[in-house]
Amino acid sequence: MNTIPRKYTITFEIENLKILITLASDFFYEQKSHSTTHSHNSFEFHVLSKGKSSVSSNEGSMCLTQFQACIIPPNMIHTWIPKTKTTITSFCFSYEKIKKRTVKDVFTTFDRAFGQIKDIKKIKHAEKYIHEFERIMSACFNEGGLSAIKLRLYFSLIMLELTDDLIAENKNNNYALDDSSELAEKNLRRIIIEDYINQYYNTPISINSLSKVLYLSTKQRFLLRISRHR
Repeated sequence: MNTIPRKYTITFEIENLKILITLASDFFYEQKSHSTTHSHNSFEFHVLSKGKSSVSSNEGSMCLTQFQACIIPPNMIHTWIPKTKTTITSFCFSYEKIKKRTVKDVFTTFDRAFGQIKDIKKIKHAEKYIHEFERIMSACFNEGGLSAIKLRLYFSLIMLELTDDLIAENKNNNYALDDSSELAEKNLRRIIIEDYINQYYNTPISINSLSKVLYLSTKQRFLLRISRHR
């Protein structure tokens, strides 16, 4: 069920944080047999939209069912063993700190969320990521000029959602983390909106038309107004 004909990379910055997303031809696929034992030099994020599978590493085995997800840390040798016909959406990502004068240290928040992952991390409730991936699939098939901007938006929102989920869990485990997600999201939207405006500066642009193009909710339109008037 290959849907991406070649490798894609999406890069975006949030304050002093730079994130690199890598999509391969098996971004969205049906798993019918054991995978080869392998590892990657970046993080992996997998979401099961259908079926049941287990992922095994030197640290043990973990079972994933429909609407569950996992994050695999870099350089962890692992293999997938499907229990039923399984549909999985996957991508790899890495991040780094960039040297620039910023309002907030978003990198530290992000690094505390993901840097503590040393084994396969299960996310039990991943339905919301399925919806984001559906929009990503639509953007991948779109050959129009907005495709790249949409991909940046959707993956940026996914990474912010993941960060929020991990931070919330860590707080429950008495980890002290500074939650900068609200500021990060505002800065992220500003970057993406500026990309859009720079590309279509000759076309009349309204808040409603821009939010409709980017599939923003009513709450997100409010953030859009803040970004537009900064």
